[in-house]
Amino acid sequence: MKSVQQTISIHFVHELISALDDTSIDVPMLLSKAGINPRLLTSRLSRVTPTQFSRFILSIWRSMDDEFMGMANKKARFGLFMLMAKHAVHLPDLGSLLRYLCDFYVLTGSAMKLDIEEDAEWVRLTLKVDPSDHYTGHTLEEFYLMVWHRFGSWLVGKTINLKVIEFAFSEQQYFSEYQLMYPCPVVFNKTANALVFKRSQMSLPIVQDEGSLDQYIRRLPYDWFTKQAYQQTFTKKTYDYLVRVGFADASIEHLAKELYLTSRTLRRKLTDEKSSFQSIKDRVRLDQAITLLGQKKLSIHNISIELGFSDAPSFSRAFKNWTGVSPHTFRAKS
Repeated sequence: MKSVQQTISIHFVHELISALDDTSIDVPMLLSKAGINPRLLTSRLSRVTPTQFSRFILSIWRSMDDEFMGMANKKARFGLFMLMAKHAVHLPDLGSLLRYLCDFYVLTGSAMKLDIEEDAEWVRLTLKVDPSDHYTGHTLEEFYLMVWHRFGSWLVGKTINLKVIEFAFSEQQYFSEYQLMYPCPVVFNKTANALVFKRSQMSLPIVQDEGSLDQYIRRLPYDWFTKQAYQQTFTKKTYDYLVRVGFADASIEHLAKELYLTSRTLRRKLTDEKSSFQSIKDRVRLDQAITLLGQKKLSIHNISIELGFSDAPSFSRAFKNWTGVSPHTFRAKS
């Protein structure tokens, strides 16, 4: 099977739009610039590409002059992250970076407050946001915990190993998306939003320089949604298996045999991860469909065969059920 591009739930597009409700921002225009068909918003199963999502965020940053995208009670002027990063790249190690982040967002009067809690073994980087009056979601906290982990990992040239991510709010319906965002368990109803990791990693040296930072900044926010994709153990093994063998020959019995499990045990383990063989299969098919539809020379018929459908109409019906639009409409608007 061809490589599969991870996609992003339409939930996060809805969240970004809901934070714009009290502004004069032209949402249809921003969606159009990002290549996102508004009809995708009608289905909760719809997904967008990292390119589309990144363009949408970048348009919001520029239009609102706000890197917090209307989700906080104070703006973070567009360019604030770049200003922070240009100094951060000269720091010696991860610990220095995290302490600098805490000071930087205080000194700039930001609505985001960062703090470090340490003991002999563990570090908690906590994050709190003063919310706007009209936005009640949690996307900013989810987004920036991901950003600080990924930016820090990029600076030190290796993935920071997290023990757990803590959220101060309750478990969300889109919990499965966290498997793509974070490389560790996620727990809820804690005292603060936090990244938790071994204190020994605070001494990891920063290996990037001004030249690599310039390239990094030019790609933002795209790299935040493409460089790393995390899934829980059996979800990931199922996803990788389906990508490897394709859809025609795939079965939960075959995968269970590869993993030296019974199919019943594998189903239970996937259920424990709030997933299932069929839902993962649908996800892989949708991700692959979106990737293939981006290749304009491929016909809908050929894409349907590639994805294991009996014919193009069957694929079209499934795709419309997933996204709310036909493959032709999705391709035309993307």
